[in-house]
Amino acid sequence: MEPSPTAPIPTQAAEAFLLAGGAGRRLGEDKRFLLFQGKPLYAFQLEKLRAVFGRVTLLCKSGERGRFDLWDGAAAEEEAPGSALLHGLISGLEHLSAPAGFFLGVDLPLFPIQGLEFFRGLSPAERVVVPRAGGRVQFACALYPRSILPLLHQYRDRGEYRLMTLLAALPHQSLEEDQLPFLRSEPRAFFNLNTPADLEALRRIDHPTAGGGAE
Repeated sequence: MEPSPTAPIPTQAAEAFLLAGGAGRRLGEDKRFLLFQGKPLYAFQLEKLRAVFGRVTLLCKSGERGRFDLWDGAAAEEEAPGSALLHGLISGLEHLSAPAGFFLGVDLPLFPIQGLEFFRGLSPAERVVVPRAGGRVQFACALYPRSILPLLHQYRDRGEYRLMTLLAALPHQSLEEDQLPFLRSEPRAFFNLNTPADLEALRRIDHPTAGGGAE
C-alpha cells in the first residue's frame, strides 16, 4: 500500500528553537519571566525542549540575551525591531544546522513532552508542517525547513507580516486535530498565554487548590 501523501514521514533531523522575543503587551506583564511550575516560563519551556531535542536555541530580541540568565545553551538575537513571529523564524532558520527546525512559542506552557516527541519525528520534506487546532493555525508550534528562508527574507523586506498570506505561498502540510495523537492525553496543548484571563487560568492550573480545582 502506498503511504498517504499527508502522512508524516519519520526523521530525527530537526532541532528546536524557543520563540521568546515578545513580552506580551496584552497580558500587562512580561510573560517570558512569569513563574510556572516554580520556574520562569522561558526556563520551563527550554527545559522541556532540551529533554527531547539534541540542540536547542533561545530566540530573543537584540540586547536581551543577558536577561535569560538561567539558560546556558545557544541563543540568537533578532536583529529586526518588533516582536513579529516572522523575525523569530528568520533568526532561527539563519542559525539552523539541521534541514528543519521545530519552533515553539514561550507562551504555550501546556504543550507536552509527547507533542515535542511527535514533532521531532516528522519530516517537513521541504515544506512547513503546522498544526491546526482550536480553529486556528498554530504558527508558533510548527516545523519549518531551512529552504524557505529566502522567501521569508522577501516578505520581511516588503514589510509583509501576515503569516496566513505567507503560508499560502509556501509548500506546507496542515495537521488536523485527529492527526495529533498527543491531544488525547493533553487537550489543552495549544493553550496560549496572551491575556489577563489566560494568566488567571494558567495560575489555576499551576495551583489548582488555590483556584477551586483544575480546569
